Amino acid sequence: MHALGKFFLFLVVAGSVGAIYMSSRAFEIRNSWLKLSEGLEKEVETNKLAADKSDSEREKLTLQFESLARPWQAYWTGIKVDRQPGAEAAGGLLIQLGLPQLKQPADAANPILIHAFQPVPGSNEPAYVGEFKVEQLGEGQSVLMPNWMLRPDEVDQWIVGENWHFREAIPAGSKALIGALEEQLSEGLERLLARQAELAQTEAIIARTQEVLASRVGDIEGISNPEEKQDKLPPEYVAGLQQTILDEEAAVNAVTADVQQLRDELFDIQERIDELKREIDAELHKLQGGDQAQASLTPGL
Repeated sequence: MHALGKFFLFLVVAGSVGAIYMSSRAFEIRNSWLKLSEGLEKEVETNKLAADKSDSEREKLTLQFESLARPWQAYWTGIKVDRQPGAEAAGGLLIQLGLPQLKQPADAANPILIHAFQPVPGSNEPAYVGEFKVEQLGEGQSVLMPNWMLRPDEVDQWIVGENWHFREAIPAGSKALIGALEEQLSEGLERLLARQAELAQTEAIIARTQEVLASRVGDIEGISNPEEKQDKLPPEYVAGLQQTILDEEAAVNAVTADVQQLRDELFDIQERIDELKREIDAELHKLQGGDQAQASLTPGL
């Protein structure tokens, strides 16, 4: 073989070996990068979950910080409260608190919101009533209206009078808790209304069933005032189907008894007739026998 050919053959073999080595090396590097990438992706996912958890904890801590750091702002105690005439059912309150303690809102579209607390008999701690909006603001008094959907009989549970407390704001944590409780109360109210509607429907069905039952019993036992309608209605509607059937059966039985008695009398009469026929036949037979004897004696004379 020519020397140049051997040289090229050597280059081809060397290149093939190098290519095989480089290919295997490339696969090793690729596999290592894939493993590293998978590990990094898992680490990123773990870090993301940790970051989300940290954000959630940060939000909770922020709320706690706000509830502790931010004051309740302005508050007023010992306020006299009465029901607003004409708005009692809607929960309107007339309170002895107004200007200058409360400030006119900068925007009429955003009324003043204050939180009310009513006294609890036998306790030093007031009970939270709800958030009210100031409908009318005057000197030393204001008209408030509830800023939430009232529950049935909720207004009747308010103890109007002295010693109400009012606050401009409540801490975020307490507000979230109150919101959760109000949501639970709303859900309970919806369930209560649904149960009441179901109960009303059931009572209507029972009432209708009782009417139908009374009608059926009336058909059987008769109407309650038969004297007024006995000339206008069939007997089964007056005395009742059951009594009418009993009366008809009694009438049929009476007629049957009369028919049977007539049959018995007819049978006795028939027997008497048959007996008379037999007696007549016997007498005729005797008479015929006497005539024959007389006829036999006459020629001899």
